[in-house]
Amino acid sequence: MVRQILIPAIVGVSAALLTTVLLRQSGPAVAPPGPEAADRPLASPREEPARVRHTRDPNHEVRLRAVEKGIEELKDAREEDSVQSEVDDDHATENEFRSHVEDRRALFESERPDPKWAPKATDALRLGLQQMAGAGGFEIVDAECRTNTCRGRVRFASLAAARTNAAMLAERPIDNLNCRQISSLEEHDDPSGEVHAELLLDCSPARALETEPN
Repeated sequence: MVRQILIPAIVGVSAALLTTVLLRQSGPAVAPPGPEAADRPLASPREEPARVRHTRDPNHEVRLRAVEKGIEELKDAREEDSVQSEVDDDHATENEFRSHVEDRRALFESERPDPKWAPKATDALRLGLQQMAGAGGFEIVDAECRTNTCRGRVRFASLAAARTNAAMLAERPIDNLNCRQISSLEEHDDPSGEVHAELLLDCSPARALETEPN
């Protein structure tokens, strides 16, 4: 009876010792993850920088040439607009000058000669034209002063001579006549023929001073 009781006891002791040995060899016990582990973010793998692949556009040169051509066309258009604007300004100035000459001529033709002033003024005008005739290359056709205006007409041998020297008529003052001067050439189609020029003087400012009471 004693043997039957000791054998199970020995077996039990051996099993307990074996369990202790296994626990020591397996290392410390690892506790199961708690509930806070679920809230912890997972570590993401290291991201590699993206690599940009450069590919050559076969139409790049074509588009570049089209852009350069467009820029050149825009520059040409702006230059044409600028030239046209200058031409328009020249036409406007020429039309204004012609209108001014016509007004001055109409004023002269509407006046009657002032017997006190016109003879002396006419002599002064004729003398001034004679002094310019040699250098200007023209001949005097007539000269006349009336009340507030005067007109002198001359003749050039050619259109070239008229274009070269006609400005002298307006630029050189007539002695003893404090007047505003403008000159114009008649329209002429024959460059080899004679050309007439007209000098128109407005003496009204000076005449107004002469008539003011002292």
